[in-house]
Amino acid sequence: MGFPLNILFAGITDDGQQSVVSVCYEPAPETLRDDPDRKEMRYFTKPKNGYSVRVIFEKSGGRWLTKKFKGRKLIRTAFGSTFEQAMIHTTMSGLEAAELR
Repeated sequence: MGFPLNILFAGITDDGQQSVVSVCYEPAPETLRDDPDRKEMRYFTKPKNGYSVRVIFEKSGGRWLTKKFKGRKLIRTAFGSTFEQAMIHTTMSGLEAAELR
């Protein structure tokens, strides 16, 4: 059970001309925590813009959970019974405008 090398959020902007935009979140290995109940790590944008994603594996239920934050404010939660399901639900909502700054 490993964690992703990065998490990519993508979307389309329409400011007179459609264009594809993306923001990549990179792991912060120093945030890795592993205890009997869960394993988790945080991901941050580079350069940092105040957004982060926490990826959690709940060992007892075998469930993956993600929490996306803007600063300390929780803005999105997603989960799945597999890592792939959790990541699809995490990234499918795209980007917030402020994330691109």
